[in-house]
Amino acid sequence: PNPIHAPHCRVCGGALTSRTGHVNRPVLGTLHASDGTALPIDGDIIIGRVPKSDAPEGEPQPRLMAVISPSKAISKSHCAIRVEGWDLTVEDLRSRNGTVLLRPGEAPHRVPEHGSTFLRTGDVIDLGENVTLTIEEAR
Repeated sequence: PNPIHAPHCRVCGGALTSRTGHVNRPVLGTLHASDGTALPIDGDIIIGRVPKSDAPEGEPQPRLMAVISPSKAISKSHCAIRVEGWDLTVEDLRSRNGTVLLRPGEAPHRVPEHGSTFLRTGDVIDLGENVTLTIEEAR
């Protein structure tokens, strides 16, 4: 399945020429942490030393991904991966040391505090202390 607004297949890159129909959104990728932890990206994910959700009760709750930060340079709730329709974004959650997006072929980009940046397969998110998160295709 592909987003309804996409002109090309998200897997092979070929032009989409057939009729469209609505289907449930599939898992959009896998989030791999540098410590080997992996989560499917099928909803929002909060990442940090001791992440917590601020979603109201009764609302969909994000997954929580804890990362190791011996010197506590990574904030308790450092950043969030958000699923918006068929798109992925990263948001810095007012972290102490910031969140940096590393995209092949581009200069490192600091994610704005409480602003979102669109993500692509292959993007690497650097939280500091050699902790990175990689966006990979769903398998």
